[in-house]
Amino acid sequence: MTRFASVLMVIGLLAGSIIFSACSAGTVTAKEGDTVKVLYTGTLDDGTVFDSSELQGGDPLEFIIGEGQLLPSFEQAVIGLTINESTTVHIPADEAYGPLEVVGNLDEFPEDEPPEVGQQYQVGLENGNIIVAQVSSISGSSVTLENTHQLAGEDLTFKITLVEILTHTPTPTSTQTAKEGDTVKVLYTGTLDDGTVFDSSELQGGDPLEFIIGEGQLLPSFEQAVIGLTINESTTVYIPADEAYGPLEVVANLDEFPEDEPPEVGQIGYWQLENGTVIEAEVIEVSGSSVTLENTHQLAGEDLTFEITLVEIL
Repeated sequence: MTRFASVLMVIGLLAGSIIFSACSAGTVTAKEGDTVKVLYTGTLDDGTVFDSSELQGGDPLEFIIGEGQLLPSFEQAVIGLTINESTTVHIPADEAYGPLEVVGNLDEFPEDEPPEVGQQYQVGLENGNIIVAQVSSISGSSVTLENTHQLAGEDLTFKITLVEILTHTPTPTSTQTAKEGDTVKVLYTGTLDDGTVFDSSELQGGDPLEFIIGEGQLLPSFEQAVIGLTINESTTVYIPADEAYGPLEVVANLDEFPEDEPPEVGQIGYWQLENGTVIEAEVIEVSGSSVTLENTHQLAGEDLTFEITLVEIL
């Protein structure tokens, strides 16, 4: 059985040079950043064992505390334990794999892509967890989505026994900071003002994003936010719509267009904003000397927030 891997493990770990030495039983306690081995049994409220070390072949489960490889509450429960010490942790559904159903409002979905029964979405919960949910019903302005995880809606209890602490010695942290012209790799999560995750390293397969700072490969504000960061340091940058992908609409004057090529509704072309940003826009209205253009980018008019972690300077 491999259910535990799909239930608790996060696929993909950041590579790094780590040297391990085992700690013997004694007064040494597990702390954040330690690599540990545990035996565990997970049960539901009715006593059903849904997963355990025994079901996974009997070998202890190894992970790094605080790396987000497992459920946060599971990892935190190990902190402070000594070798062969046990603890029991109860994790309510909202802190585990989320509720069985989520009810949203129709206006939370893109107007040009209304939800349909059967469609699946990534849904950000109020506590920051992200679940995959499928639209199960639409009634008026209410949209009901069903959490697709096999343990959705379940409160979980884990009995955990710490069997080994591997004290890790990371490669010495470099004081090198990212600067203009550096090629860097970052992990990122981009959210809208309502908390919707519109893009992230995880959604793009989990690999870090590589770019050269200052080359204009990404949004300028995104690239500039990385300057000054050291390895594994994080920052959050807020980028208003005008500095991101531009406003939803632009109103121009007829005399800004070539006299021999007057604009027509439906025409699509490139338009330079006052801040120098160039957008693709479609003419949607010509009224007298006024020309209204609609920005065609899917994130037009959206203020964006990025959480960025620098993982490598090449």
